[in-house]
Amino acid sequence: MYSLCHLVPAGRPETMELVVLGDPHYGSAGQDRRLIHRCIKYAMETDNAYLITVGDNLDLSIAGKHGAIGDTMSVNEALDLFRSDFRDIATAGKFLGTVPGNHDKRVTKATGSVCDLVEQTINEWNDAYNLNIVYGDPGMILDFRVGKSCFVGYVTHGSGGGGTAGASVNANEKSLNVLNDADFYLQGHFHRVNFSGGDRIFYDRIKRKIGYQFQQMFTAGHCLKYEGYPREFRLKYVRPSALILRFEASPETNHKKPKRITHEWIYGEPE
Repeated sequence: MYSLCHLVPAGRPETMELVVLGDPHYGSAGQDRRLIHRCIKYAMETDNAYLITVGDNLDLSIAGKHGAIGDTMSVNEALDLFRSDFRDIATAGKFLGTVPGNHDKRVTKATGSVCDLVEQTINEWNDAYNLNIVYGDPGMILDFRVGKSCFVGYVTHGSGGGGTAGASVNANEKSLNVLNDADFYLQGHFHRVNFSGGDRIFYDRIKRKIGYQFQQMFTAGHCLKYEGYPREFRLKYVRPSALILRFEASPETNHKKPKRITHEWIYGEPE
């Protein structure tokens, strides 16, 4: 439940960025791989930028479920593409980790045997290259030390049905039951972009007064074009997208200016 990714960027800069890829779906014929390549390239070429995914890394469909059934791509071919795309950013120390999604778990559910090929790949890379990529099952805590500030986030794939914006917000708020004092929360699963935020009220025992913590929640989008099962089952068209979070520390020269998280969406090409 509490797989920890702790990061202190070299040089203790006052800003850093996190690229969040929602639902890459390697193995699906409808994958927007160009969007994935853009995000990886951005993280690789930008100082103090890192990347995570939030589950459904492989499509791994089984009979009776939506996905890549009937396509010619095998599971091995899908895994090879994932390894090819992510190996360089992993060995560069800029791929921080991921979590499993419902698609990733389908083989386990169908066979009763644990078989998570992405987790095995990450373990191989960690051993071979002396890395510390985190595989959070079912969730991952992010602990970033940026300048003089600490940012804490909670990452999970997300769960439950519902095709509305409200359904994804409600699902994200379930993460408060796991970790209620994070600065930000990330999920995928719903194949849409979404943002909500608000203050958490708490009692500050040191200052002996009521305190307020601003919390932000993001649904990170997806990497599937509108073809195949989304069109067949008349799902809402949502353009492929990814998320960039920017973390700005409280300045050393201005202790009254609070730390800040801003965000930007990266979109795939419209169809």
